[in-house]
This record gives sequence, C-alpha cells and structure tokens, in this order.
Amino acid sequence: MLTPRRRFDVEASVLSMRASCLLGIVLLVALAAPRHADAGPARTQTPGAGVPQRNADGSSARLRTAIERAAGYLGTHELQGEWAWFTTQAALLLGPKFKTWAGTLKVAPSLQAIATSGRRPETFPEALEARIWSLRWLPEHPAPRLSRPDATPVDGAESRRFEEPEAMTIMAMLLAGVHCDTLSPKDRDGWLTLLSTPSHSYMLTNQLFSLMLAYNQGCLSARVIDPIRLRLATQLFAQLTGDSDTLDELTIERLAILCYARVGDWISPGSIARLVNEQQASGAWGARDPRLFRGYRLTEEQTASLAFYVLARAWTLHHGSAAGPQPPHVK
Repeated sequence: MLTPRRRFDVEASVLSMRASCLLGIVLLVALAAPRHADAGPARTQTPGAGVPQRNADGSSARLRTAIERAAGYLGTHELQGEWAWFTTQAALLLGPKFKTWAGTLKVAPSLQAIATSGRRPETFPEALEARIWSLRWLPEHPAPRLSRPDATPVDGAESRRFEEPEAMTIMAMLLAGVHCDTLSPKDRDGWLTLLSTPSHSYMLTNQLFSLMLAYNQGCLSARVIDPIRLRLATQLFAQLTGDSDTLDELTIERLAILCYARVGDWISPGSIARLVNEQQASGAWGARDPRLFRGYRLTEEQTASLAFYVLARAWTLHHGSAAGPQPPHVK
C-alpha cells in the first residue's frame, strides 16, 4: 500500500475534492478513536484461497525454501504497521507454527508505544499505521470464487501513472476501510463511490485493499462487495498482465492484492516462479523501486513482506498436501 509514511510528506499534498470531505471525517475518527487492544492471534486461522492444485512453479521444494528464507529475513527486521500486517497474514496462511512465530515480529517503536502505553496516534499517517497493525490477526471471510477474466490490453503508461496528490485519496480510502464500523451511512456511500470505478497504479491496489479490509471486518456483505471486487480485480489483473516484463514493488503489490481479494488463482505460475527465482540470498528482494517521482521511498522490508504474502498464498493454492515450510526457531 502506498501510505504516506513510506514515501513522502502526505500532509503537504493537495487533496482531491471528492476525497477531502470523506477524509476530514474519517481522520478525526481515526485520531480520536480509543486505542484498539491487541487481542492476539485470531481463534480462526485465516483460510487458504483454494483447493490444493498441481504445483504452480514446478517445485514445491523451491517455493518452500523461498518462504523460509523470507521469514528469516522478516523476523530479524523492524516492520511498520502495513508490513507487520502482510507478514502476519502470510503466517496465518502457513499454519500454527508460523502463527506463533508471527507473535514475535519486531515493529516500529511508535507502534509498540501505542499498543503498550495507550498513547494516541499523533499524526494521520501514524493513525493509519497503528490501525492496520491492530488488524494483523484479522481472519478472512469466505468469498465466492471469481472466474479468471480474459486478458485485456491496457495503456502501460497510464497503468503506472501515479501523482503525489493522489496519496490523500489513498489515505481517505484506507482510513475508511479500516474504520468502516464508524462510518455514517452517508460517509459509507461516499467511500464506496471512491471504490466503484477502477483507477490505476497504486490507486487501484488501494481501492481493492480497502474494500477487502472492510469485508473481512464484517462491514460489508458479499452481495455488496462482489460486483465491486470483480470490477477492481479485473482491471488490476489487466494492469498486471500489461506489465508482465516488470517485477518491481508495484508489480509485487499487485500480486499481493489479487491474492487478498481471493483471486490468487488468476496469477500465472510463471509470475510465482519469477518471484522465487529473483529472491536474494538474504531472503529479501531489494527495494524494487518503480521510480514514480522524487521523494518516493521504498525499503526492502516492505517489498519482502508483500512477496512473502504472495508466496504463502501460492503455497496454500498449489502445495497444500506437501510438507509445509517451517518458521525460524520453531521445532
């Protein structure tokens, strides 16, 4: 996700008119809301995204090794809220031992302070990070299967376009999604309007992420989300397909969000194989900067957490009957 803390000073950005009204309300809620206590691991393990199928990348052993190496890397690095969220969600997919391991992840001191001392978030980005981190044990609700769409040509330049002012619209969408239980009917309708028309680049990935976060919190029914989920996922799949020669952070984020939207079976075996092949010896993938504009900052931790989640989902889809990966330091 393209949250402001990662890349630039979002509070200096120019608001889009449509997002600003919703954002003003949701930000006040986010900063004023009581701290959400960390309830610990969810009682219900996050389910896999489908029935085990034939090996997608031709080698369950190589995929297993890549997952274990990524866990080794992430377990020794300090994570922001989003990256702790993706890492924990991946661990829930991989079983009880990984769930235990996820409880040992290191997080940013500011997030730890909010969780342990009751300190309220001081900035809008911090409020968003803290709330996403508090949802890291969120289980998934079942979602109807969607058939893979035919490949549709897209404008590659448009699908990668991202402008700094769009970050505020992203913040509005994400804050509404994570605080969906506090929205008035009017604000809920305004937020769904922001999600109704598929956009581009990080705008599109965050539209779908916001929708699915709200659905898994029980704020939206399958009847409400499925037409929107289908439109957003179809456009995201088209943009991913149009960028098939690129494997940077935006590409990996697209893969992760398709997985979270429960359409991971749309992803080609070649994409998973390439992700495995390009993993570094450290267990990370590097920052993989898509070079959108000056001030756009990436870290290896955020790219690794997204990739780890994609690989965990691939395991549940394609290697469910094979000997599973093991987390670090768990016998």
